[in-house]
Amino acid sequence: SLRYGFISPLKADMTKANLLKANLLKAETTQTELGIGEPDVPLWGTVVAVHANFYWVQLDENPVQPWPLARLLCTRRSRLKKLGQQVMVGDRVRVEEADWAGNRGAIAAVLPRCSELDRPPVANADQILLVFAIEEPTLDPHQLSRFLVKAESTGLRILLALSKGDLVNEAQQLAWRRRLEDWGVSTLFFEFISGG
Repeated sequence: SLRYGFISPLKADMTKANLLKANLLKAETTQTELGIGEPDVPLWGTVVAVHANFYWVQLDENPVQPWPLARLLCTRRSRLKKLGQQVMVGDRVRVEEADWAGNRGAIAAVLPRCSELDRPPVANADQILLVFAIEEPTLDPHQLSRFLVKAESTGLRILLALSKGDLVNEAQQLAWRRRLEDWGVSTLFFEFISGG
């Protein structure tokens, strides 16, 4: 049997954040209740993909006893939807009602986020990697600066990689590197090598 509590959102003295914390504390699904592992070890994971109303959750490793599966296809509990709690790639979540045979589960709680990006919707990012082609098509400085300004507004570390570095000479690479260093951006030039 699964133990979880639901606190009515109609309580006027509770904010959405307090309500979410209270529901998180009351969610008590454990491995023992799921029929595996040690008692009182919660089932936690990270959302790695979102498809419509389904979420692929990569489960945290269990050092005591490995999970039967590393990933579960989960749905979001309706109480989270009622609270307006969105689930995004990168969210740390608590999973309950794991159906190991069916590869399914239900997201019962979402931990507070340390960062949130809206385009694309990603939570808990610690850096941003921007990849642009330096040639074919030719790199447009205005477009690049728009992306850099948007990335800088997040407060996250920015990594810039310029592909097709083999299509420009060293002088052009050096000119771009200096220009971007003047903007405060360190840059990596790279090229893909085909195996054929």
